[in-house]
Amino acid sequence: MKDYDVAVIGAGFGGLGAALELARGGASVILLEMLNYPGGCAGTFNKAGYRFEAGATLSSGLGPGQLFRRWIDEYQLDVHSEILDPILDFRCGSERILVPGNREDLIKQFSKGSVSKE
Repeated sequence: MKDYDVAVIGAGFGGLGAALELARGGASVILLEMLNYPGGCAGTFNKAGYRFEAGATLSSGLGPGQLFRRWIDEYQLDVHSEILDPILDFRCGSERILVPGNREDLIKQFSKGSVSKE
């Protein structure tokens, strides 16, 4: 059995990112995953002839200098992203909470307790 500097458990986004960054830093890394594919909760599965998305609905780290943006640029990946504003729209009955993409606006909104009625 080969010796490794680091064992990363789980090949979800976090595990993949940790393994890649550690290996890029010179560590000998083994990545262990229970399933037969990477992706963690951002994976897909097939059932009764249909394919289902089973996971992450929110991505981050795509801003300038952030981890996913660095990888996209470094590996020249054909990945395009668009920031939506609002990024989330929670609705329950007549209550609605819009979550803005800008952090400062989000803090202001929740500090005021602004919830709109439809």
